[in-house]
Amino acid sequence: MSRPRIIRIPNQKDGIAIPAIGQIVETVNLSDVINDAKHPYTKGLLSSTIHANSSGERLHAIPGSPPNLSSAPSNCTFSERCEFANETCKNTMPDNVKLGIERYSRCLRIGVWE
Repeated sequence: MSRPRIIRIPNQKDGIAIPAIGQIVETVNLSDVINDAKHPYTKGLLSSTIHANSSGERLHAIPGSPPNLSSAPSNCTFSERCEFANETCKNTMPDNVKLGIERYSRCLRIGVWE
């Protein structure tokens, strides 16, 4: 099992990318991600880290197991583990939604569940 990681975006001072199961699901400034994560995976990742515990919250695991990626996905690869997913998420590859300058999230339900 691979460990979650955050990727620094070249040419963006504080830019990071959050990869999840073969897809970049969110690009955001480091200063914004902790207080304003938009993708359900990013929120889950943060709630399962020491950051959540240091702010007095309980640590939470992201439920389920990552999907088998032996073939290219045709849907949101987080949909089976996402509490906000619907049938469209399970059958459609989401595009990046522009949320601001150099800020994107790959989620069909951004704004619906916030």
